[in-house]
Amino acid sequence: MSNANFQAYQARMQELTEDLSRVIELPEGESARVGDLLAADGYRKLQK
Repeated sequence: MSNANFQAYQARMQELTEDLSRVIELPEGESARVGDLLAADGYRKLQK
C-alpha cells in the first residue's frame, strides 16, 4: 500500500469513527448513536 493510499485510508477511518458516535433522532421521539444501530443490525443479521 502506498503512503498516499494509507493516508486516505486513515482519513476515511477517522471520518467513520467520528460518525459512529453521532446521535440521530428515531421515530417516536427516541434517539440512538449510529454505532449502536449498526451493531444491532449486525447482530440481527447474525441470527438469520
